[in-house]
Amino acid sequence: MRFALVAGCVLLLTISCQGNKYSKRQGIPDLVAVAGEDCTQFCDLACNNQCFEGDDCFKEDCECGCDTFCGGKPEAPKKILHFSFNEIDKAAVTKVQDASDFGNDGKLSFGTKIMKGAGAPCGNFAALFDSTICVHGPSIQSKPKHGITIMLWAQAHNIKGAHSFFSVYPSTMGLIATQNKGLYHLELNDNQVRFMHRGKSGAIMFSTHAKAIKKDKWSHIAATYDSKRTQAKVYIDGELANFTSAEGGCLNTDWNDVCVGGNKDFRPLHGEVDEFKIFNYALDENKIKSEMNSCKGAVGAITNTSVKKPSRGSDSEDKESKKKDDDFIELDNATV
Repeated sequence: MRFALVAGCVLLLTISCQGNKYSKRQGIPDLVAVAGEDCTQFCDLACNNQCFEGDDCFKEDCECGCDTFCGGKPEAPKKILHFSFNEIDKAAVTKVQDASDFGNDGKLSFGTKIMKGAGAPCGNFAALFDSTICVHGPSIQSKPKHGITIMLWAQAHNIKGAHSFFSVYPSTMGLIATQNKGLYHLELNDNQVRFMHRGKSGAIMFSTHAKAIKKDKWSHIAATYDSKRTQAKVYIDGELANFTSAEGGCLNTDWNDVCVGGNKDFRPLHGEVDEFKIFNYALDENKIKSEMNSCKGAVGAITNTSVKKPSRGSDSEDKESKKKDDDFIELDNATV
C-alpha cells in the first residue's frame, strides 16, 4: 500500500483490525459515511490503523495518508536558504549572506557582481556571466526530504542551449557521484524551464519541462515536489506551467556542490537572478504568488542590462567594459 487518501470530515473509520495492528497489511479498512465533526480524531484513527510501523502519517485538512518511502517525520516546514542581495552595498564581493535562519552563506565566483537598476523586481540582484554563487552542501541543515520548493526571479540574455539557474551534485561517494550526475537541475534547456531530481538509486525520480520564458525580461520561476502527492510542478510568474507524476519516494539529501548560475557540466547562465529561495516543503500556488508579490518591483524588460564578460585585460579595456554597463548602477564601495 503506497498511499491511502481518506477525504472529508463526514467519514468515520470502521476499524476491523483493532485486535492486530498489522492486519491492515491485508487491505484498507472499510469506510462508512456517517456524521463526524472531529477531523483530528478521524485522521488519528486513519493513521493509526492504516500506516505500517515506521511509515509517516500525514494529516492535513482531513486528508490522511501513509508515506512508506521516507523514514521519520517530516522536518518542520521552513525556508532553508534565501539570497536577497539587498544587504550588500558594493558591486564586488566574495560572499552573500543567507537571509534565512540557517546561515547558508553563498560564495561568489569571479564574474558575479551585485547590481541594482531601474526595473529590477526586488532591489539588488546578482549579475552572472560564466559565474556562480555556491554553498557548501554538507553544511546545509534541514535538507528537503519529503518536499521542496525552489524559487527565484531570473532574467536570461541567452536562451539557446542549457543554462542553469540551480543545481546540486552529490558527494564523492556512491554511483551517482562517479558518473558525475546531478541530483537537482532547475535550468533553461533550449528555452524550456526544466526541473529534475535524481533519487538515491541514481535513477531520475522526476523531470518536467515548462513553457518558455522571454529573453531579456524578468520572470519568476518556482519548482516544487511533494512526496505526499508524488507530483513535481513548475510555476512561471505565479501560474502553474506544467507538472508531472513522480515515481514517489523521499528526496536525495546527499548535497555537496550546490550552485546558482552554473554547475559541473558547465551550463552557464548569462543573466541575472534575485530573491533566490529554497524551502524544505512544497508551497502551494497561493503561497508561491504571495512570495512572488512580496517585492514591489515591476516585471518586465531592463534595457541594455546584458552582463558583459568580466575583463582581466588592460585599464582601457576595463573602462570600455564599464562604459557599456552604464545602465547598471553599481553599488558604492563599502565593507560588507
